[in-house]
Amino acid sequence: MFFMNSIVIGCSRGKSLGKLLAKRLKASYSDLYAERFPDGETKIRFQAKLHGKNVFIVQSMHPSPNDSLVELLFALSTARELGAKRVFAVVPYFAYARQDVRFNEGEGVSNKMVAKMIENTGADAFVTVTTHLHRIPSLSEIFRRIPTQNVLLGKEIADYAVARKLKPSLVVGPDWESGPLVRDIALRLGVSHYAFRKERLSGRRIKNFQTPGLKCGGENVLLVDDVASTGNTLISVAKILKKHGARKVDCAVVHLLDDEGGRKILKGGIDSLACSNSIQTKFSKIDCSNSLAGALGRL
Repeated sequence: MFFMNSIVIGCSRGKSLGKLLAKRLKASYSDLYAERFPDGETKIRFQAKLHGKNVFIVQSMHPSPNDSLVELLFALSTARELGAKRVFAVVPYFAYARQDVRFNEGEGVSNKMVAKMIENTGADAFVTVTTHLHRIPSLSEIFRRIPTQNVLLGKEIADYAVARKLKPSLVVGPDWESGPLVRDIALRLGVSHYAFRKERLSGRRIKNFQTPGLKCGGENVLLVDDVASTGNTLISVAKILKKHGARKVDCAVVHLLDDEGGRKILKGGIDSLACSNSIQTKFSKIDCSNSLAGALGRL
């Protein structure tokens, strides 16, 4: 396998997960040294030899997506200049994915621009975790020159539910876009699934409508979403579920943006919360390193 002569590099937002990934790949590991000049410019330095190696650069793009992106781009480009054999961008949380069309005249389409920037560094492949694809079918729509993997964490979330003895009889998503992940988890658990129809009133205001067929009376529900920030969507869905008789609502989120959002979710009527370590928080109980290693092996 090409992992034989490999090294994993953990950027500022990828150190913890990078170390886990290195163990999965049986590769060596090194932190990327990064600092800011007084004017805010980014400076990076590799602390290990890269020449002739397969280099996996791990960087989540939260918090501070602008700084995280610049550091990632500098690392990818520098690794190529230093003679790496192959360079892989491992971006567990991929920021800028939401703007996939020009909604209003004059707007930039950020997902295409960021994908082009990553390709232009000379990266050989791009791997991420459960990127929220809105109006495009796959990452290949924006990454035109390099292979990609968008990893769902259905197995990990299902395994977590079993290990914690949550015993859900229904897996629920807050909107139709969560459908693929919700169906995958439900299939693995051998239970039913359901998705709400969501109307967004503003950036922080959500209104959810149940669709025909919601039956959750007396059920243990596993509520699943790809990204949670304010927690408003999950809280509003949990209230509807409990209004319709759900006995318990546990929640699993792939990307939880911060601890504050997690605390708010628990205060909003949800019985338990877990997220992946794509972004490290106190609620990170689901490890995505194994799925990332598997995705890299498929490239």
